Amino acid sequence: EPVSTTVEAVTVLRTRWSSENDADRFTVDDPATGRPLTVIQGADADRVDEAVRTAHEAHYAWKARTPRERGRWLYKVAQVIREHADEIAALESSDNGKPFTQARQFDLEGAATIFESSDGVETSTGAPASTSRRTLPGKRAE
Repeated sequence: EPVSTTVEAVTVLRTRWSSENDADRFTVDDPATGRPLTVIQGADADRVDEAVRTAHEAHYAWKARTPRERGRWLYKVAQVIREHADEIAALESSDNGKPFTQARQFDLEGAATIFESSDGVETSTGAPASTSRRTLPGKRAE
C-alpha cells in the first residue's frame, strides 16, 4: 500500500521570516514511515536578505555586551535545551530517524555542554574565565 503524501492535516510552521508564497513551502517527512511530519513555510530571497541584515545589525549589540553578560545568555540557552531535551530529542528522532537515546544523550547533551562551556569563555583581558574541565559526552578531558 503506497504511503499518502497529502499534508492537509499537517501543521504549516512559519516564522517571522517566512514568505507568503506557497512555492516556498517544503514538507518534512518521517524517514521511518515516509509520512509527512510537518510543512515548513520557507522564505523568498527578499525575506532571506532581510533576515541576514537584521542578524548583522544585531551582532553589534551582542558584541557590545560584556563577556560575562554574553556568558549568562549562553548559559540560559543551555538551560532551555536541558529543560526541553526530551521534546527536542523526539523531534530530532522523528525528523532524521536517529534513535531517541542518541539524540538525547549525545546531541542535546553535547549542545548544552557547548553553550555552558561558552558561559564566560574569556574575560575582558582575553584570558580564560574558567578552568573547569567540562567535556562533550563521550569525550575525555585531556
